[in-house]
Amino acid sequence: MKKTILILFILIVNSTFSQKNIDSLYVKYFKIKRENIHLHLNKTSFIPGEEAWFKAYIINNKDKKLSNFTKNLHCYIYDNNKKIIAKKLIYTENGVGNGSFKIDSTYTSNTYYIAANTNWMQNFKEDESFFQKITILNKNSYKNTTDNELDIQILPEGGHYIEASKNTFGLLVKNKNNIGLKINKILLKDNKNKVLKEFSTNNFGLAKFNFYYDSKKEYHLEFDLGNGKVIEKKIPKASEMGITLNIENLIPTYFKININTNKNTLKNIMNKKINLFIHNTNYYFEKEISFKNQNTTISILVPKKKIDTGVNIITLFDNANNPIAERLTYIHNKNLKQEINIEKLKTNNDSLEIKLSKKGLDSSKYFMSASILPINTKSYNPTNSIISKFILAPFIKGSIQNPSYYFKNIDRKKLLQLDLLLLTQGWSKYNWKNIFYETPIIKAESENGITLKGTLNVEKIDKNSKVFLFSSDNNLVLSKEIKGNKFKFSRLYLKDSSEVNFIISKKKKQLKTRGYFQQISNNLNLKTKTYNNQFDFINLDNQNLAHNFIETDRIQLDAINLRLKKKPKNNPFFSGVGFSKVFVLDKNYKGTQNLNSFFMERFYSFRRDHDSNLVLIKSNRQVSVYWDDIILDDLEILNNLNLSEFSEIHYKNREIFLYTNYDFKEKRSIKKMGKLTINGGFTEPKIYYQPKYGNKSSTIFENYGAIYWKPNINMSSINTSFKIPLMDQKHFTIYIEGITASGAYIYEEKDIHLKN
Repeated sequence: MKKTILILFILIVNSTFSQKNIDSLYVKYFKIKRENIHLHLNKTSFIPGEEAWFKAYIINNKDKKLSNFTKNLHCYIYDNNKKIIAKKLIYTENGVGNGSFKIDSTYTSNTYYIAANTNWMQNFKEDESFFQKITILNKNSYKNTTDNELDIQILPEGGHYIEASKNTFGLLVKNKNNIGLKINKILLKDNKNKVLKEFSTNNFGLAKFNFYYDSKKEYHLEFDLGNGKVIEKKIPKASEMGITLNIENLIPTYFKININTNKNTLKNIMNKKINLFIHNTNYYFEKEISFKNQNTTISILVPKKKIDTGVNIITLFDNANNPIAERLTYIHNKNLKQEINIEKLKTNNDSLEIKLSKKGLDSSKYFMSASILPINTKSYNPTNSIISKFILAPFIKGSIQNPSYYFKNIDRKKLLQLDLLLLTQGWSKYNWKNIFYETPIIKAESENGITLKGTLNVEKIDKNSKVFLFSSDNNLVLSKEIKGNKFKFSRLYLKDSSEVNFIISKKKKQLKTRGYFQQISNNLNLKTKTYNNQFDFINLDNQNLAHNFIETDRIQLDAINLRLKKKPKNNPFFSGVGFSKVFVLDKNYKGTQNLNSFFMERFYSFRRDHDSNLVLIKSNRQVSVYWDDIILDDLEILNNLNLSEFSEIHYKNREIFLYTNYDFKEKRSIKKMGKLTINGGFTEPKIYYQPKYGNKSSTIFENYGAIYWKPNINMSSINTSFKIPLMDQKHFTIYIEGITASGAYIYEEKDIHLKN
């Protein structure tokens, strides 16, 4: 034991870290920008038949502002066996996006997880993906049983405690469901049963105590559970040698760092360098210190204005740059939150208008989402709020009970409770071995849309040949040059299961498109983790929730004969004055006249401009050409097309609008087109719809129903408003989360009460 301690704490010349420069390696490790994701869910407990709605917020960890770095957000639902049940690709713009998952009858278990990450996040050891456990309330739901067996963790501050020295400990007491317990009487006793301390845990099962550890004694804690039962927990024997770290974060302007040792250790480390490193992945503060004059304590006052706000990691290194102690602390930023006013304006029939307004003179744009639930809801228990996910979660290894609590109505008491929480968290998520030896290497690129590529099996492709991509499903008409029989289209917004077509065009004709076409896959690996939190099994009071509470409309249709209706005329918008003409083709038109002849008869002609692009000219002026209302920047695809391609052609002197003949499309695609169906494309956000609940005055609805979801509240001016349905509710709660363009967080809960 003694030999192991000496190896750990006595400064070793041949240490593997001895030649490392901490600050340069640290900067290198965190140089590359990182992303962090939070999903604001409308609920966390769902009834089969509901939709799980969410708003995504992605920030850049460098500046803590919304990130526009990645557009593609991968969202999943997976079960306890880490099997993916559903997945969606969500498009984000300026760091925000929204979507939903349908909770249908296939969700037969009680517990699932919603996850979200990006391809870029695969480059880093630390996992900033979003994970949230959700509960499905079905016929298998039941009330959780209690277990009186306690999980007691005695956690020395900084990671170590030593003999012949004063030590500070954090205490965490939980039940087997991972819920912290309030215990009013805890006694610290020595081996002679002498009471040294009496204290209690807070509502989250957390406490702090300190005492001088005498090497000749043993110590234990006694927990009075209040029911006549007392349990004991022995404090393990302290190390003979070492260094301890203690933080006093009580004063608004500075915090105090106490570095302690004992006399046995002091004689080995006297006048030798110890490096104090305060850091938060973006900024660091470094100070070299040493024990002198037989003093076993070094105390340092650090002005908070010199340290970045938020969570900071305080690490001690010996003179060989081995990390020997670490502690998390928090420095509050008064501008962390941007508060908003929530007011009810007026009731109109069965709806209520809600007004949101800014507090102060902040001119930033606000991005917010709102979930409106019955006031007695039991269905809203997120693991993190937007603040705790972006402020606390990046530094902490495990899960925290109700982390959002620390950022509601922040005052001195809350900050002291938060410091107590951080004392019990031990070493941070960032492993120093990784920082010293495993600098991130970019292997996974950021994703901005979908990439399609192809390899053509077509002869006689010259430098003037192009491949055209068009998709009526996605309103796209694009062209690319062909290089070595290969082409690639990047940054495309393509809907899931939509169809994309390719065709090759040369100067005078179109070639049959043969080859291999594919959608580039990112091979994203979902990092799944299973929470050890309690299962939210629910006592349904014998009410059959899974059946009939949410109505579903199923109508059996009689066999009918479909008769195609004539497609209405298109009405393109022409700029300028004058009359346009329209040429309408019968859907059964089988003529062979091509588009070139059609244009020539009307005094249009194709020419090449100075960049060798094909353009349409009339009276020596270029004509704008639209295909299905999308302007074409390259007309190569039109060269020698048959009129059968089109149902209508509208034209005026300077503009032509072509509309696809969809009755001919299939024949055309079989003849000359390559086709690709998009697998795993973007899912377009649905418009929120209200499930058809049963009795909206019932206990079930009060506890687990949903009133409204507003995913996109973008406020640039001083205020905004929106309407919500009342649904027979006289009282409800609005949960709002969001972020401003300047990086301030929005986190509000407001109870709304209506007059009778």
